[in-house]
Amino acid sequence: MEKNTGDIFRMKTLEFYNTYHLGDCLFHIHYCNKLIQVNDCKIIFYCKKEYHNELELWITDKDKIILEDLNKKSNLSINCWLNSMKHFDLRGQYDFFYDKIYLAFYRDLSKKIDGIINPIGTSKDFLFDERQIIENKNVNIFSKFDYLIINSKGNSGQWNYNENDFNLLFQKLIDKECTVITTAKNNYKLPCTLDYNWNLLDISTVSLYCKNIFGIHTAPHIPCLNIWNIKDQKEMSFLHNEGIYYSYENHINIKSLKELYDIDF
Repeated sequence: MEKNTGDIFRMKTLEFYNTYHLGDCLFHIHYCNKLIQVNDCKIIFYCKKEYHNELELWITDKDKIILEDLNKKSNLSINCWLNSMKHFDLRGQYDFFYDKIYLAFYRDLSKKIDGIINPIGTSKDFLFDERQIIENKNVNIFSKFDYLIINSKGNSGQWNYNENDFNLLFQKLIDKECTVITTAKNNYKLPCTLDYNWNLLDISTVSLYCKNIFGIHTAPHIPCLNIWNIKDQKEMSFLHNEGIYYSYENHINIKSLKELYDIDF
């Protein structure tokens, strides 16, 4: 059946912008992917140009979700940063569960747009489920690892970064003959995702082949929080100064150096 061209003109165009970091923008791409599944709409998302190559990999329909340079944002665009409506400031109301904070944010963000159905209403919806993760052919999985260590520095003050903290962890894991891959260079010549020029999508794919995921709550961690890793009940520990947790049973928060040093791997 030939498509009625009038449908194109009735399609709602939504505009969003985010001035913050790659991780913030990746969360929004997941929201957009879900949004077009339940709404007849096209989305223009304004964000920093240097993030576009990474974010493009996550878009499920490039005809309906279009990235534009942040400098070109229009007056009609809606701020989609998590704390634009103070949800993160009110994190205590959500028991410091990051998924619950985002669920409240997505609810209120969707309410700003007449006639739009909120696509992320549960913590399960919040999990990344993009097929790109399991269909990714860019990564040559040369071996499985006991640990994916996310030692990349965060840009939002998530963790008071000290390279020596990770050196201690690496030594403990090496002593126990664990296999490890990291997301930032290390002093122990352990394999690093940077060595293979892996992007965030690649890292999320690699995470499926790791028994444990551990590290700073920053961009590489975000897509590892996917339906496959949660279903497999992997232990996913992350470092965050402010006591941020997730409501998933196999997610563990570490918020002090003492807790970090006391871990028995």
